[in-house]
Amino acid sequence: MLATLASALTLPWLGRIVDRYGAARVTMIIVPLLALGAVGMAFSVHIATLVVVIYVLRLFGQGMMTQNALTATGRWFAANRGRAVSLVTLGHNAGEALFPFAFVALAAALGWRNAWLAGAAILILVALPLISILTAREREPLSDPPDTRAVAPRDWSRAEVMRDPLFWVLLTGVLAPAFIGTTIFFHQVYLVELRGWSLPVFASSFAVMSVTTICFVLIAGALIDRFSATALLPIFLVPLSLACLALGLLEAQWSAFLFMALLGVSYGFSSTLFGALWPEIYGTRELGAIRAVIVAMMVFGTAVGPGLTGALIDIGVAYPAQIVVMGLYCAVVAVIMTMASRRLLKRPGVMTVTVRFAPSPTGHIHIGNVRTALFNWLFARQNDGAFILRFDDTDTARSKAEYAEQIERDLRWLGIDPDRIAYQSQRMDAYEKAAQALKDAGLLYPCYETPDELERRRKIRLTRKLPPVYGREALRLTDAEKADLEARGHAPHWRFLLPNFADDPFAPKRTDVRWSDAVRGEQSVDLASMSDPVLIRGDGTYLYTLPSVVDDIEMGVTHVIRGDDHVTNTGVQMAIFRALGAEPPAFGHHNLLTTASGEGLSKRSGALSIKSLAEAGYEPMAVASLAVLTGSSTAISAMADMEALTGAFDITATTKSAARFDPADLDGLNQTLVHDLPFDVVRTRLGDAGVDVDDPRAEAFWVMIRSNVKKVADAADWWPVITDRPAKDAALDGDDLAYARAAFDCLPEGAVDATLWKRWTEAAKAQSGRKGRALFMPLRIALTGRAWGPDLSDLLPLLGREEILRRRP
Repeated sequence: MLATLASALTLPWLGRIVDRYGAARVTMIIVPLLALGAVGMAFSVHIATLVVVIYVLRLFGQGMMTQNALTATGRWFAANRGRAVSLVTLGHNAGEALFPFAFVALAAALGWRNAWLAGAAILILVALPLISILTAREREPLSDPPDTRAVAPRDWSRAEVMRDPLFWVLLTGVLAPAFIGTTIFFHQVYLVELRGWSLPVFASSFAVMSVTTICFVLIAGALIDRFSATALLPIFLVPLSLACLALGLLEAQWSAFLFMALLGVSYGFSSTLFGALWPEIYGTRELGAIRAVIVAMMVFGTAVGPGLTGALIDIGVAYPAQIVVMGLYCAVVAVIMTMASRRLLKRPGVMTVTVRFAPSPTGHIHIGNVRTALFNWLFARQNDGAFILRFDDTDTARSKAEYAEQIERDLRWLGIDPDRIAYQSQRMDAYEKAAQALKDAGLLYPCYETPDELERRRKIRLTRKLPPVYGREALRLTDAEKADLEARGHAPHWRFLLPNFADDPFAPKRTDVRWSDAVRGEQSVDLASMSDPVLIRGDGTYLYTLPSVVDDIEMGVTHVIRGDDHVTNTGVQMAIFRALGAEPPAFGHHNLLTTASGEGLSKRSGALSIKSLAEAGYEPMAVASLAVLTGSSTAISAMADMEALTGAFDITATTKSAARFDPADLDGLNQTLVHDLPFDVVRTRLGDAGVDVDDPRAEAFWVMIRSNVKKVADAADWWPVITDRPAKDAALDGDDLAYARAAFDCLPEGAVDATLWKRWTEAAKAQSGRKGRALFMPLRIALTGRAWGPDLSDLLPLLGREEILRRRP
């Protein structure tokens, strides 16, 4: 117990190192220390060294390894966190179940000392390399990952969490499962003797607990992803309350099985729930430090619980009565958890995930633009969030209403229905107000240099081996000098003063702005290496930067998902957010698409515009599937609808390198989707393409031809072949012509149905002795004028006997 308590006291001090250095690095240190503890156990001969060794094992084993795993999971998985935590929890449970048996087997084979040495060797030679491979890519979203309805609007510090009353309320529930479970397991023999039960029978009830725990770990993960961990708080203690009441009040041995089953339900729920809850309500920036406090308290509870219960037994408090009190405690705390859940969900800071797509209506959007729109829309739909379409139309000279209207049509064609549409040109007052606030704070200052002057200064700085950034010379101008410049016609442009200095703006120092990117992991930008950005042009118009930040603040944007060409902008924008008194949103920068030749996509060049792809007859889901899944570890396949694509989308699966978009892949996906489209869905498009959809044969024609075309409109090329005459793409001559004429003479009598083709070819084979391609190809060419096409067993009934015979060559 002493070693356990000591590890509980140490854990909070170590929790911060995960936040500072990342779970991957810390784990690579913890595993060797854990192996060292195993070696120490093998050679321990004194009680003092044994306490130290157990302390090391408890701290770096159950303590830090569990801490690291759940902290990393809380950060790395932006989507489906509940399921991710449930799998980690299953691994923990499997270790608790299997490792004792494995150690006993090793000890029996090698002796207990050598068994510890073997364990140390396995940790170093197997576990360490495996963990190194699995954690090679560390992914850490900035704030609460987007897989729940209730998310942290910001990242809390551990000090703030410790001052939050709801945190301590939640701990009354968090500690219950570990405290009660450890206490009852510790005194199980005493309970069995007290009840007069069979110990082997009681031991067999543990299997029931294992099964229910595994089942409800997985169930809890799915429910968390569906409803949020916060919403499930009222549930997890109810089974534990019933379990304790059953064990304390019922004397029959079957009550032990009921207890274990209900305990497993509560264990499964609670272990997964609290892996997902803390990042959900407190964010991820100091998740390691926060979790360390919680784990330490849980370890403390497991250490104190058995001793406290034993002391009560010694002074005459009946053990069954104690168990009943534990059950009543859980019932009361379940009510408290219900109230806490409601409070958390109603907190002013609790937010709805909100994303935005902000195109400039200066041309048609292309597949690369739509990739960003889809990433945002799918992300919002995964999290019951909102999607804003915000037009960056402050460039009045180039922005056109017809382009904005076409962008809306393109998005709706793809299945993207915005929850809100906004125009920056209608929000100029908000930008002027923000600009004035920055001016009043001394953070937005006028500059008068011409482009030529700036270029000369840049070259001078380079020759002096200084960073080619703006030297803030305008800050040295006096009011009189500014007035003179303006009198001579020099209109000022306005720069934002980056916070990259201590007291002297002419002595910038390294200032790293860090964020955990949902796609790219840990990112940082040194503001000292950047020029103060121009926010307002000399003509008074705004560059994109300031309006974007102002809109993100006022529209409640929580996640900015965009192309990785904006990575370097992020540090500047985060500084502007904070200068305006707001916390930055979470950021995710996906890779960009290029053409098959590796060139970047351009709106101005019209590359793969959505309008052109729609006009070319591609299916919306073919375009959406390829735009989203290209450049990710998810296999590219044709998604039937946006719901399926939402399920397949995982922002963390996006690779970091640019991805090539090959239109040839689009053809294959399109063909796959067309093959499954029913007639009612394509009826209008077939009519527009020239198919007489009122013809009684139209539906059967589509069902026949859809597996032979890449696009719906391609079917129109086959309609005249059925209704008028064969095409002229292939011709017969020589022996094939003679064979075809003779074969038409032996067309079987009877129904013209799906069996006619088989009966006809059998008759032709018997007459001519031909087989295979030589048997059927001349007939196909005679009937259709083409050497390829639909199954002739489907085509013949559409032609009818009279038309078949009319096509005799």
